[in-house]
Amino acid sequence: MGTRKVVLASLVAFAMGCQEGPELKGTFKGVAQVGNLNTTDETLARAIRRVELTLEPDGKFSLMLLGLPWSGESFVNGTELQLKPKYVAERSIESQPEQLKTVAAQIKVSIKNSDTLSITAPGITKPVNLNRLSQP
Repeated sequence: MGTRKVVLASLVAFAMGCQEGPELKGTFKGVAQVGNLNTTDETLARAIRRVELTLEPDGKFSLMLLGLPWSGESFVNGTELQLKPKYVAERSIESQPEQLKTVAAQIKVSIKNSDTLSITAPGITKPVNLNRLSQP
């Protein structure tokens, strides 16, 4: 009977150590500083600087980044949120130019806490804090 308690305690301790990170479902929003923004159209500039990430309960994501809509799959890996873009502007990532494939591979999201993420990507001059707007 004592062995069973030790095994059970070990399993509980292991399970507690393997907990997933914070619940990251919902919409997060921020504003990027973008280098070489060659436009005098303020509406266009705002659209390019807008960063909005929506995380669905099923692991899917949608992201507005650098004026382009991205979508795909996401998962938590420690303090990182891994994004695997599958579509850009509703076109398969495989059919995109190499430059967009490179951007997709270099989008990085760090988890600061359950209500704040930080995103970096080519074209953004410094990390952007994304604050939670809503939860599903």
